[in-house]
Amino acid sequence: MAISVDSQDGTQYIRLTEAIDIAQAAELKRILMDAIASSSRVRITVPGATEIDVTAVQLLWASVLHASSAGTDLVVEGPLNKEVERSFACTGIFPILNSVVAQPGQEATSVLTSRR
Repeated sequence: MAISVDSQDGTQYIRLTEAIDIAQAAELKRILMDAIASSSRVRITVPGATEIDVTAVQLLWASVLHASSAGTDLVVEGPLNKEVERSFACTGIFPILNSVVAQPGQEATSVLTSRR
């Protein structure tokens, strides 16, 4: 399965693996909205994702904005593989998202940047 969810210590972990594309869009949206509604901390881990298409990137972007307005701490954790990084860059999402840099044993930085 390309999307899995786990909860630990009040944090919702959403793991993206394999290729995430329009076929998983409805499931990804439901999972993201449920996680934001049910937890004050959401972590989306993407190191196992081999590709994330524009539909999934848009859902991640929308979920970051929704989480911010809902008071939920949402972080996308990497590192990103080259294909995922290219998808983020091609869609222009990097001005909204920080580059995702969480390494094992380190806390990720918040993905939301100031928009001025």
